Amino acid sequence: MELKLDFTEYLTTKKKENFEPSLVRMIDKATGRPVPTQFSPWKKEDPFRGTLSWIMLNEAQKELEVKVNSKRHTSYRYPEEVKMWNRGDGQLEIFINGQHVTSYVFNQAYERPFLYPVIGPDGYPVTRSIPTLGDHPHHKGISLALGDVSGEKGKPGINFWALGTIGDPRQGRVIHKRFTHLEQGPVFARLEEENVWKQNDDLEGAKRKGQVLLNELRTITVWNVSPARIIDIRTILSPAVDEVILNADVEKKQTAKENGPLVIRVADNMRGTVEGTIVNSEGGRTEKECWGRQARWVDYYGPVVPGDRSTA
Repeated sequence: MELKLDFTEYLTTKKKENFEPSLVRMIDKATGRPVPTQFSPWKKEDPFRGTLSWIMLNEAQKELEVKVNSKRHTSYRYPEEVKMWNRGDGQLEIFINGQHVTSYVFNQAYERPFLYPVIGPDGYPVTRSIPTLGDHPHHKGISLALGDVSGEKGKPGINFWALGTIGDPRQGRVIHKRFTHLEQGPVFARLEEENVWKQNDDLEGAKRKGQVLLNELRTITVWNVSPARIIDIRTILSPAVDEVILNADVEKKQTAKENGPLVIRVADNMRGTVEGTIVNSEGGRTEKECWGRQARWVDYYGPVVPGDRSTA
């Protein structure tokens, strides 16, 4: 749950002087029990305005009270925070209650940033293992990609879905530039980053530098709803050139324009051709009916090993 708050409307001058965002707490008024809470100011220079996030522990919580500058109740065992650890090798590991849930891989050795592995509540990864000698080696974990991005009307698009083969200007890579915000706490861990979508340099032929076609602001939030797993991915793509056309399919390849933007490569046994099932909000079932189709949601589920693990 989230709520936008401006504490300047409620705090006395004295409380404003001692205000600390990390000491914002929420209490269930009926029981007096603390509720996992996290206040995120929108700007560093203005700690009073921001978003208050909390986890509903059960449906019986009807009335909640927000407290500021409140220390933790020592008699209550709080859930552990969602924590991040930068390994220093282009990977950011994310833990919930001390358990490794996923890693965000932003190493430029790969064609784009991605989440891998994504581990379910029983310790089984629901994403396919890397490296793979099987088909579609460019499908890694959970990522964002597009099969046809053109910087000029009537020109063939650049393929950001494939492996991003160095020296092939028909392909491109999504390059991590920097993290603009990293936040962790009892409710969620969040990373915000800037990426560029760049056409590969032509290392043969004309030997031209590839164009940057898109600038991206990406936000990934991992919520503390253990034992379940909820990962939000939000992206804002903006043109880096005068004009960007998506999925124009000038070369009439059909399949390229259907690729993206969300890539999820499930564990092999969850595949629709094995023991997995794909359904969507529009009544589609199987890959043939769901691939490249607009829908409000898609549920892709199946056994990884004995027992069901579902991503939606």
